[in-house]
Amino acid sequence: MLITALLDEYISVCIFNGYTSAHIRSITDIFIKRSGCLLVSDVNLEKIAIYKDATLKCCKPITFNTSVKYLRMLFKYALECGYVSENVFQRIRLAKVGQPQPKVYSDRQINELRQALLSSTLEPVWFWITVVETLHYTGIRRRQLISLRLGDIDFEQCSIFLQYDGSKTKKTWKIPLHPKLAEILKEYLVTLKRECGRTLQKHEYLFSVSRINPAYKNYGSGKMSPEQVTGFFKRLSKKTSFTTGAHRFRHTLATTLCNPPNGSPDIFSVQEILGHADLKTTKSYVMPNFSRLAATLKLLP
Repeated sequence: MLITALLDEYISVCIFNGYTSAHIRSITDIFIKRSGCLLVSDVNLEKIAIYKDATLKCCKPITFNTSVKYLRMLFKYALECGYVSENVFQRIRLAKVGQPQPKVYSDRQINELRQALLSSTLEPVWFWITVVETLHYTGIRRRQLISLRLGDIDFEQCSIFLQYDGSKTKKTWKIPLHPKLAEILKEYLVTLKRECGRTLQKHEYLFSVSRINPAYKNYGSGKMSPEQVTGFFKRLSKKTSFTTGAHRFRHTLATTLCNPPNGSPDIFSVQEILGHADLKTTKSYVMPNFSRLAATLKLLP
């Protein structure tokens, strides 16, 4: 049985997300290329070792670990179906990876980012400003951002409804709508209606750059792709003194809320806002505040 045939069957039976399908297909294609395996029966420890050496020469250990995790899932399915007698990827140890500190924006960097965007030619600027502010005031993921529909914003209840199709954990939940973001979104919707020349419906996507800039590709029903958001931040990074990225806002929100100037942090509320299933994940997003650590250390007699 061809590995590609196994992959097609696995995706059709077990995967329900287009982004996950594309990701595991890319990983499998690279494995086939680097290991030289075409058939499921070709896969053995020797071939995997060849793949491991080739991967670690050009990629970070965490990239190798991610690929092994997905290949384990694929061959677990093959084992369950009786296509193989062993999931050989279970015998492969993951590379040791250090735990880096979360990457967060400082107040200075956020101000620089805003100024760089205002003076940039990244059209439409008013659209991308709203994207940046939405990420800043919600900490949502790229997929959640592009999955937002106009009807998900409730100005009366001051809430944002996050759909399961944009959630990594397939969770549906509400988060509060920050008053400042509410102002920004109201102004954005007025501009959006004027630019589109029509009244937009609640089921339409809140952020769809192809709707107002034909230079961007339309991915069906006006939906953006996560890569379009990533591409924007890559271009914005060239105009700032630091690297920008959508996910960094998520770390920044968690760190800011878990290090309040006064009082104790409510990490459980932060967990709910970010939609994490495990509190450990929320903790990994938080960078300790040095001044708080220093104040704690001064308690020593």
